[in-house]
Amino acid sequence: MVRTTLNLHQLSLIWILMIILVVIFFALLFTIVLIKIRLDIRKRNDSRRRSKQNSLDSKSNSKVTASNTANTIKENSIEIRDDNDDGDDDIGSKSR
Repeated sequence: MVRTTLNLHQLSLIWILMIILVVIFFALLFTIVLIKIRLDIRKRNDSRRRSKQNSLDSKSNSKVTASNTANTIKENSIEIRDDNDDGDDDIGSKSR
């Protein structure tokens, strides 16, 4: 059986390489965590922007609906008129 011995210089190189590998590992881990946090923040901002836009769209749609409703009521309104000139008002739909 061959016995190998490592001198102090070889041991110090091994320790330095191990420390460098550990630093690289934690740097990669830190980078991955930062990227995930940035993606979560971007997703949250996008959903806020989308909900704000949906809110503005719904307000716009409600204004259009209110305008359409007002126009419909105006078109279907009942007016009071005297058709037969007998003095009393006849209630009927708008003449067309």
